[in-house]
Amino acid sequence: MKVILPNPSNFEKRLCSSFSEECAVSNVTEYSKRNQSNINKISKDIYYGKIAEVLVFNYLISKGKKASPPDFIIYESNMKSFDADIKVGDVNIHVKSCLDSSKFPNSWLFQPNDPVIEHKSNKDILALVVISKKSYVYFRKINTVKFEPPVKKSLNKLVIYERSFS
Repeated sequence: MKVILPNPSNFEKRLCSSFSEECAVSNVTEYSKRNQSNINKISKDIYYGKIAEVLVFNYLISKGKKASPPDFIIYESNMKSFDADIKVGDVNIHVKSCLDSSKFPNSWLFQPNDPVIEHKSNKDILALVVISKKSYVYFRKINTVKFEPPVKKSLNKLVIYERSFS
């Protein structure tokens, strides 16, 4: 079931924008190791990822959940982790985002070495967000989703396609 998410406030957009710009600049070397060198694209990807976290957090709070807020600390590359983006009690929520696009099917990318994939737990929930004028999310237990190879063969990633939920 997809859940419609309320739009972020202007303040939340500005906060995510500042975060993404600073984060991209301070970690450009790390991104280049993954063949990502376009600083504007990196910044946009970080922005939409953080917006997705804010949207999921706001939704959880609106439903009375005691959720940990999104983290706006900018870490050095050696301090980054695959930890959950949001915690609700002992449940780990991993937020992934994609932009709604008619050019490509909606999908969410994962690093093959992501511990959430390698060590699937019932305590790990994916919040798969589609960013659009009316953003929405799917909440899925990690062990119930189908990971597929990417359409773009050159990517060393695992993918969840939205079409697999139909």
